[in-house]
Amino acid sequence: MMVSADRLGLPKRFIEQWPLWLVVSVVALQPVGRLPEVPLLVMALFGLKDLVHGRQALFSNLGFRLFSLLFLCFWVPALVSLPDAVNLEKGLSSTFGMLRFYLAGIFIIHRLDTLATHRLLSMAVAAILAFWALDGIVELLLGHDLFGLSSGSSLYITGIYGDNKRLGYALVAFLGVALAAIVSNKQLLLGVFFSMLMAFVIFISGTRMAWLALAWFVLIAAIVLWYAGYRPNRKYLAGALVMLLLVGAVGSQTPSVKQKVSASLAAFNGSSLDTASSGRISIWQTSVDMFSDNWINGVGVRGFRYAYADYSQPDDMFIHGEEQKIGAFHPHQIVLEMMAEMGVIGVTGLLGAVFIMIYLLKVLAAHTHRFSFLYAVGIATLLMPLGTHLSMYSSYWASLFWFLAALLFAAVRAEGIGPNKA
Repeated sequence: MMVSADRLGLPKRFIEQWPLWLVVSVVALQPVGRLPEVPLLVMALFGLKDLVHGRQALFSNLGFRLFSLLFLCFWVPALVSLPDAVNLEKGLSSTFGMLRFYLAGIFIIHRLDTLATHRLLSMAVAAILAFWALDGIVELLLGHDLFGLSSGSSLYITGIYGDNKRLGYALVAFLGVALAAIVSNKQLLLGVFFSMLMAFVIFISGTRMAWLALAWFVLIAAIVLWYAGYRPNRKYLAGALVMLLLVGAVGSQTPSVKQKVSASLAAFNGSSLDTASSGRISIWQTSVDMFSDNWINGVGVRGFRYAYADYSQPDDMFIHGEEQKIGAFHPHQIVLEMMAEMGVIGVTGLLGAVFIMIYLLKVLAAHTHRFSFLYAVGIATLLMPLGTHLSMYSSYWASLFWFLAALLFAAVRAEGIGPNKA
């Protein structure tokens, strides 16, 4: 039995836009463990329905076709890696579990099909990110956030994420979506203020992965804008640089940044590069050795941690250290992850994904005011080969990546972008 909007006391338009609010809830629930999986599962169920009943309209759409190709670039290598997986159970659950993200993406592409919807989405995401950022600043000033949460460590500012260190890279991941409405409405001052707020909190979060991701975001946007023929006003550019220096100067005085910078500079003060990089060099060396021994299809998706001990060095801190006995969870580098877990087949899939993004960015270069442009910059940032983010196949990062990818291709559909329409 359907309940009318009038009986609920809600505006009819609010009820009609339930797909939008379901999508927004995925963002809003990010700090609450695995709770975002609930709306994603609901979307996956409706996505299956949309695939069955709306397949003709979907298959004729560029956004859906590109989303499907991008998904296959990661799903097929995972599937092919299963015969030689060191942990078949983990490989099976990760590979076939990815299908729920694909179906949820179909729901998003099919239902978020108007620019008005994307404008509301972008504004809602911007409000959520602004709240997270201000909450993080409260933690910096008081030692705990508005809800009494804290990281429990001077190394990190986590705000609403509590003892989880995801605040910094969650802000980077959703930055393109949040900026889209501001940029499309040409609200320059608001855009600059919002960007500086995000940059400051990402900086003080103490997560070096987030620092690098933010740098990639800015660099990719700048390269595409330059390719599109855009030349920034020198006054605006100088003003932005001054504000960035101010953000850096203030942020560098916080304990989280001081300690992270000191750790990063330790390699120049006599400490080993491995120690300065929190053991990344050991992990990467182990990844290369693992690939050398399993170069065709790797050790299986999400099998890195289970094969780690067999390829680690005798003094490896992740085997013989105090905190872990099984080894590093993942390679902390997307190319090495594909190499170690899925071999040359995985690297081929990653190259295919990169080419898809390059193609789309070229298409969008002529229309940098569009929502899909900033969405695409955000996704390209997550795919950067020199990134050090989480595993592409972990439940959290995979759900985040495919959610954002679906938003990108939903915007491509909403904006009517196609080979002859760019």
